[in-house]
Amino acid sequence: MRARQQLRRRRIRETLLFCSIMIVMVLGTLFYAHILRGWPIVTPSIWYLPFAIVATISGLLVHRGLRIFIREKSVSMLVFGILAACALTYWNVLILETTAKIELFSPSDPFWRVTNKDRLLRIYEINVVRTGSTGVAIYSSLSQSDYIQAFREMPKDEWRPHFQQYLTADELDRVSVTNIEDLMRTVTERMRAERSKTWNDFNGWALNEPSFLVRLKRWLIRPYTFVLEKL
Repeated sequence: MRARQQLRRRRIRETLLFCSIMIVMVLGTLFYAHILRGWPIVTPSIWYLPFAIVATISGLLVHRGLRIFIREKSVSMLVFGILAACALTYWNVLILETTAKIELFSPSDPFWRVTNKDRLLRIYEINVVRTGSTGVAIYSSLSQSDYIQAFREMPKDEWRPHFQQYLTADELDRVSVTNIEDLMRTVTERMRAERSKTWNDFNGWALNEPSFLVRLKRWLIRPYTFVLEKL
């Protein structure tokens, strides 16, 4: 009878430990993303599902490592479980950031600028789910008139950051009321050329002749996009 009670208490403790770890991993991910980092809320909310699943798997790794450590005093398994959970959590957070901010990376928005290829890969994969387009042409097909219209839809005092980014020091010194429109056109030409080059380079790097490492990264993103496509 006493042995049965001890077994029952041990199972209750293990269940409580398991549930506590799961809650910490899932809520901890959301707390980091939306409270500490201030990332937008993911919409639709059902899109949180793959991130909750991965956070749960991370929790399972930690729980498994703790169980083996308690029963067998295996420090190596505990360390392995924690390190594997940390790696999985890190990747989960990277994909969550892209998904939460994906509205900032609409293919029709000429103003966003990303040069990091790994980040472009995450943006591309999430946008494939959102737009249904698997090509990169939608990112570089904006005409100069699209850029000019986008500039004219915002106040001129907001042009300055783009001017500073795409004009030389001499050109900036020459900005005046009489030539600001001409220099704006120069900026749009350079923005368009840069974006076209960025996505052409990405196309060759990630889609046409990807290395094994790039294919591996796409495989690691695929579980997320597979679930998101089904939701």
